[in-house]
Amino acid sequence: MRDDKSPVFDFSNYIVSLKYQFLFYLRSRRFLGLFLLVLIVSVAVSLLLVKYEYNFLKAGDSSSFFNGYLSTFAVTLVALVAAFFGGDMASMDFGTDSAYYSLVQPIRRSTLFLGRYTAAVILTFVIILVYYIAAIFTSVYLYDSVTSQVLTSLYLVFLLTMALVAFAGFFSSIFKSPLVGIIVTVLFVVLIIPIIQGILSAFAGIEPWMFITYAGSIVSLVFLPSYPLKEVVRAGRFTTYTYNPAFNESIYIMLGYFVIFLAVTLLIFSRREIKG
Repeated sequence: MRDDKSPVFDFSNYIVSLKYQFLFYLRSRRFLGLFLLVLIVSVAVSLLLVKYEYNFLKAGDSSSFFNGYLSTFAVTLVALVAAFFGGDMASMDFGTDSAYYSLVQPIRRSTLFLGRYTAAVILTFVIILVYYIAAIFTSVYLYDSVTSQVLTSLYLVFLLTMALVAFAGFFSSIFKSPLVGIIVTVLFVVLIIPIIQGILSAFAGIEPWMFITYAGSIVSLVFLPSYPLKEVVRAGRFTTYTYNPAFNESIYIMLGYFVIFLAVTLLIFSRREIKG
């Protein structure tokens, strides 16, 4: 059994946890499958854009291209990949017999989970890089240049990845089945939250600052020289609202998701009982 006097954070055990989580993702072919899927989608999107939108794209520049390329699918893509890597980080123990082996080892559960979390963040970000690399090659083909804002967007998408993997880990900690944790994460981030966000912002006139998908839109907005934080459109008796996050606001929201959900997940994972 774990020694309660062991260090709160043991770096050597953290590296071991990180290593074996990497191996788990590789052996289960989860990483390879997602990598190939995103690669195929990225190449297909780039080829279709060049073929059918060439004249329109050539009239713009690298910044406008990246804004359009990322605004339609980037947040959803990060959410999906994060769900598949983070949606079973905790439930893989409690939903299978592996708990009787892994959770009784001389290693704190918090250290074990942090290793898994880091592996999920790194591999999620690597796969998202594929989508960016396809956009970079397309930008070079169209404009012979790449806007420097790509680096800022990559920094923001890394924060988004950290936040969404922590969010996925939370669902993983409260559901026993690994599959349920993944499915619920996907439903929340891809379907439920966007619907609620749309209703609150468009019809209720409430800025949806409490949603990670709202903050995530900054990864494409950063390519615009300027944009309105709030737009009001009145058509007869109907009024609709559109909100966009400010740069710093987005960072605060993403960091908030990261800190809150990682802390709560660590607490649940550390104290949850093993039941047969």
